[in-house]
Amino acid sequence: MISALLSWYEQHGDWTPLAWWVHDHLPYASQLWFPKLAAFNLRWSANPDTLQNIGTYVTNPHTGDKKALVKNGVATLAVGERRRIVEPWLRSLT
Repeated sequence: MISALLSWYEQHGDWTPLAWWVHDHLPYASQLWFPKLAAFNLRWSANPDTLQNIGTYVTNPHTGDKKALVKNGVATLAVGERRRIVEPWLRSLT
């Protein structure tokens, strides 16, 4: 659980800004998101061939489903689309 996301999640039901921020800024292997407190597991791997995945048990408010945001290294949104989701959350932190 990340406190910087919790108030956003409680107000908007949206966990995806942090998921996309991690995707675009950190070398993770997988993320798995849970509905309680927008908690998630973050897995790292020393294997450079590991394909990234973002799975969820939480409904994505942008799509209405629980499909993976990233599967086998392929993101469902382009960089510009991800930024449109992340930037309002980042602005709310100031």
